[in-house]
Amino acid sequence: MLTEMALPGRRLSSFCWEWKKKGASPSLLSWIGNGYHIPLRHDRPIDLCLPSREVETRMSSPHKQQLIRTEVKSLLSKGAIQEVHGDKWGFYSKLFLVPKPTVEGIKKWRPVINLKPLNYHIEKEKFSSETVKSVKEEIQTQDWGASIDMTDVS
Repeated sequence: MLTEMALPGRRLSSFCWEWKKKGASPSLLSWIGNGYHIPLRHDRPIDLCLPSREVETRMSSPHKQQLIRTEVKSLLSKGAIQEVHGDKWGFYSKLFLVPKPTVEGIKKWRPVINLKPLNYHIEKEKFSSETVKSVKEEIQTQDWGASIDMTDVS
């Protein structure tokens, strides 16, 4: 069992004070310190159902089914997903595989958790994304940059 601080993304809260020193906005500090809570719409009831213990079999080969089971075990061990015990009503999403770009002739698969049905129940927030131009304008002499491999963030 993972401790609270070992959960994916939770360690970030340990550095909230550092983000505050850097001038992070109050909303960002709240997300870092308390986590982000998805703003659900209250005018649309969420379609609740019972969990399914079956791996998608209509389109999946036995090899893909095994890959899905392996990925579920990996996500459980990282604390990225939780196992549901008993028959609890809730909003559940399917996990499926999509092919990754082939590297050196080896076919690999990427797991996808389909949260598209949940989008219908989320309040839409307006925001503007950074562009290459806006980032370029902010860079100053002696600034540092970093590249982050998000393959297995925990």
